[in-house]
Amino acid sequence: GALAQRESTTLTSWGSLVQSQYAPPSKSPSIQRLLALLCFFGDVLFSSINFAYINFSSVSLGECGNFCLSSNIRVDGNCLMTTPNISKQNLHPIQHDQLASQDQSPVKIALLYGSLRQRSYSRLLVEEAVRILEALGAECRIFNPSGLPLPDDGVDASHRKVAELRELISWSEGMVWCSPERHGSMTGIMKSQIDWIPLSIGSVRPTQGKTLAVMQVSGGSQSFNSVNQLRILGRWMRCLTIPNQSSVPKAFQQFDEEGRMLASSYYDRVVDVMEELVKFTYLTRGRRDYLTDRYSERVESAEELSSRVRGTGAS
Repeated sequence: GALAQRESTTLTSWGSLVQSQYAPPSKSPSIQRLLALLCFFGDVLFSSINFAYINFSSVSLGECGNFCLSSNIRVDGNCLMTTPNISKQNLHPIQHDQLASQDQSPVKIALLYGSLRQRSYSRLLVEEAVRILEALGAECRIFNPSGLPLPDDGVDASHRKVAELRELISWSEGMVWCSPERHGSMTGIMKSQIDWIPLSIGSVRPTQGKTLAVMQVSGGSQSFNSVNQLRILGRWMRCLTIPNQSSVPKAFQQFDEEGRMLASSYYDRVVDVMEELVKFTYLTRGRRDYLTDRYSERVESAEELSSRVRGTGAS
């Protein structure tokens, strides 16, 4: 503690000394930012600060004393730690008891692939993923997109294949999306499946908070176009997309005649992805509602309720 205090004082004092003698604030904005950084490290790295954010591109310091992190962060006299625009009743403290679960039953994983070819490499990769997931103790179900109609083509959610897909997604805790790359993009078959999954059904959001792993296969050199697009879709569907991903190039060389994936670094990466998916799914199990409970939605709900109450009172 004494060492930390001494180091903090030394760094902050050194920054103040250099500023006062060598860098007049009005003449050297770049030096100002450097000095702000010195003060930042002096106060943050060697003290018990939990949170700080400074945009150094807009910092304008009159003197180092205006930049005090150990109490309130101030820039030109404006305290950045005050939050006048936050609704205090809707800003909840972190509930650590909500971040623990003892349920160790098999996680439920739904897998989608994006090709209808007889020898579909995205399907073969998904089937290999199932073998790995089951070895890790997961329960898996694969959706066959054959017969799924195009969205907005005169059918609704009562269609047999649409109902099957939605039931599968509701059943699952996590998902694997795997698409070939065709013309530099995911396939229409893959996109149609995702488009049939609604963002909400009444008050239920089927994909919100569910874990997601993304993979792709390519006929040529390795590419990441499809997995990048799948990540965008995952974010839009409010999924928790895991960091790892798999892209298998020249897929026709990666599977034997029986459709089993050959040993390679690409196979090892698929194992990595499935292992990470299972871990993240267990980590978030039982916590989906809490993890996706958003301040902005709580504020909106509170405002709507208040509006309704005022409207009722006025009538």
